[in-house]
Amino acid sequence: MYLLVLYFPIMNALILFFLGSRLGKMGAASLSLLSSFLTVVAALWIFWKTFLSEIFVIISISPWINLGLMDVKIEFVYDNLSSIMLLVITIVSWAVQFFSVEYMYRDPHLIRFLAFLSSFAFFMIFLVTSDNYIQLFIGWEGVGIMSYLLINFWSTRIAANKAAMKAIIINKLGDISLLLAMVLLFCHVFSLDFFVINCLSWLFRSYIYLNTYVFWINIEYLSLILFLFILGACAKSAQIGLHTWLPDAMEGPTPVSALIHAATMVTAGVFLLLRSVHLFKYDENSLLLLSFLGGITSFIAATIGLFQNDIKKVIAYSTCSQLGYMVLSCGLNNYSGSLFHLMNHAFFKALLFLSAGAIIHSMLDQQDVRRMGMLLKYLPVSYIMILVGSLTIMGIPFLTGFYSKDFILEYVYSSNIYLSIFLYWLGIISASLTSFYSIKLLFLTFYNVHNSYFNILYNKNKRLIVIHESKFLILIALIILFLGSIFVGFLFKDLFIGMGTDVWTNTLDTESYKDNLKVFDVEFLPMRIKIIPIICTLISALLSFLFFKFYIFIVEFVYKLYYYFQSFFFFFLWGNNKINNNVTLNMKKVVDIKRAEKKINRIKFGTFIGILHFLQKLIYNGYYFNEIYNYFLYKNKKLSYNLFKDLDKGIIEFMGHLSIVSNIKNILYLFSKKNKSRIDYIVFIMILGIVIISIILLWNLLGNLKVFCILLLLIVLEIININNKNKK
Repeated sequence: MYLLVLYFPIMNALILFFLGSRLGKMGAASLSLLSSFLTVVAALWIFWKTFLSEIFVIISISPWINLGLMDVKIEFVYDNLSSIMLLVITIVSWAVQFFSVEYMYRDPHLIRFLAFLSSFAFFMIFLVTSDNYIQLFIGWEGVGIMSYLLINFWSTRIAANKAAMKAIIINKLGDISLLLAMVLLFCHVFSLDFFVINCLSWLFRSYIYLNTYVFWINIEYLSLILFLFILGACAKSAQIGLHTWLPDAMEGPTPVSALIHAATMVTAGVFLLLRSVHLFKYDENSLLLLSFLGGITSFIAATIGLFQNDIKKVIAYSTCSQLGYMVLSCGLNNYSGSLFHLMNHAFFKALLFLSAGAIIHSMLDQQDVRRMGMLLKYLPVSYIMILVGSLTIMGIPFLTGFYSKDFILEYVYSSNIYLSIFLYWLGIISASLTSFYSIKLLFLTFYNVHNSYFNILYNKNKRLIVIHESKFLILIALIILFLGSIFVGFLFKDLFIGMGTDVWTNTLDTESYKDNLKVFDVEFLPMRIKIIPIICTLISALLSFLFFKFYIFIVEFVYKLYYYFQSFFFFFLWGNNKINNNVTLNMKKVVDIKRAEKKINRIKFGTFIGILHFLQKLIYNGYYFNEIYNYFLYKNKKLSYNLFKDLDKGIIEFMGHLSIVSNIKNILYLFSKKNKSRIDYIVFIMILGIVIISIILLWNLLGNLKVFCILLLLIVLEIININNKNKK
């Protein structure tokens, strides 16, 4: 029964890949829905046997790798952490399957799409049930490959091609980091098994003082390992600097966006942090880095979301912001709160994406909220769904998002790190901004005056289509996630948070956090601290509604006020001086006054307005992270391509048949062409020997800078080569 949760999705994918054309669309859809439902049943059974029964199970399949000290077996572990992840993955995947059958039914490649979804779910389940880092890495890579295929499903779109390439390139950075961390970890513990590493984690108390040199930096082994883990998690979970692939992933179909953003790919990085608890607890610097990255990510993503007009991109940046809360919670040792928010976030974020997809489906693929309006009359069910999802992500009391989000903020305030107050208010501001753009999304879509679209649309055949609700299967998916967004937080809060509860009592981490006294501090915080997030959220929601309700009036008022203050300061600074000197107002002086007015405006207002314009442009362009990515990837692709091409070509030619001998002969021939005496040969050999000895000595002196110097030399030579080619 434990292995059925892996068996159903992979068998469904294989059947659809090889026999899908014989089944047809209806048969493939029925098989996918049945398979996903059986997977949910298996996940519920595992949850009952492990989480509720307080036991964990390890199933060993067969030996796999046995090389010296490396003994790796194919094993699957089912504990509290993996059972919760299984529950989230399977339920959300089931809802996405329902949605996809109707949403993609007219697509000629529906069968292939359903096979990709099942494969995606399989690799994610394989990842969360892994018993060691090598198995986890296989699931990690599988999720990355399937995300590329799903984002690029509509491969005829150039934007989809670029988005998929960006996702795979950025995630490859995280993959390399994770692989290096695994190598360093094995060199110290001689095992990559989670249980073994946990049992030997006390050794890191001694290893923590062992240092190494990375180039010229003296760094601790454990800090280096954890930094690589953090880098891998940040790439997969879209933390600041490595988040640019996540909004661009919206080029894929809406079910893909819901699956990637809610329950699978973006949660893999957070899961890696949760599974590596036994390592992070011995390094406070890594925890501080995690908390800082999470707080900054939540704030920056929320600010960027304010200026987005694409309905899917608004929700995408909210995903980045919520992932920041999870990473922030991990950095404060609040792993139960992070896992609780991960589970809650999966339901309401999938609900938001699928509700947005239902709206897009009804509006003939229109995604710009500025081209919508007055849809409440025509899409009442979609409105209720997206309203509940928005209120949940805002943290409105008694909805799912409130219990975990509010707990994380309270935990941040009660933590004893010196950044706690800063991170607390940063989280409050992020929550307020989330509330602002959530109300903006609701108002422009459902309440605003219609813009470009009213109650009728034209299809490609120039026939009128009335805006209508989605069909039955889409509504089933929305109802499943709707119920989860309302009741999951309330039903599971006593299992995750509060005094006397700890999800980590039944995990591979034997040193659980059941004695963490910060939970008591959270319970007895002053009431004013507990209600500050709610008050700020409600105030921000009210301001957002009023702003967009009276948008035109506010803009006109601001411009009039700005002009009034310009005139006032001009009169005070210039007119007063003019009156004191008894200067008459002739035409020439009028011209001079206008010039002076422009000058005064530049001095008094130019700086302030310039700063505001710069900030607006900075946030609107996403802090130019995309531009940075494009510069390093595309601007320097010629250099990197030629460098590796010439390096590979040079190695092949240098190591080819008699090439070394022929090159030496050519050098000697060129040298002896001008100097025919035997003494010159001897001098040449002596100089060559001195050069070789100098290179060997320099090689030993360089130490860890060897690789850096070689790469620098190759880059310089390649730049010279490119310049020579351009001159020719």
